Amino acid sequence: MIIKEEKEEQKVDWVHEDGSVTKEYIRNINPWDVIKHVAKLTNTLIQEPKPNCKHCYGRGYIGKYSETGEPIACKCIYVKMAQNDKDISDIFMPRKMNRKERRAKK
Repeated sequence: MIIKEEKEEQKVDWVHEDGSVTKEYIRNINPWDVIKHVAKLTNTLIQEPKPNCKHCYGRGYIGKYSETGEPIACKCIYVKMAQNDKDISDIFMPRKMNRKERRAKK
C-alpha cells in the first residue's frame, strides 16, 4: 500500500509554485493531504495508516501544532526498511563508553 507518485501532476489551490503552503489554508485542509504533499516534496515513502494503530487510530496523524496548524505524522505511516537496506556509512553518533569498554581501551 505504498503511495506512488501520480503520473499526472495535480494542481492544488493551496500550494504555491515553490511548494510552500500558506498558514491560513493549512488549517482548513485535510491533515492527511498535507502529509502526502510533504512526503511527495521530500521524496519520503509513506503508506496508508494502519486502522488499528494505538497512536493515531487510523487517521495518519497524532495531532496538530497549535501555532501553525501543521499535522504531526504518526510513526505507522512510514515504511520500515530492512537492516540490510539501511545506509549507515554517513551516520556517526558518538556515545559514552561503559566501564568495561573504558578499561579495555587502556
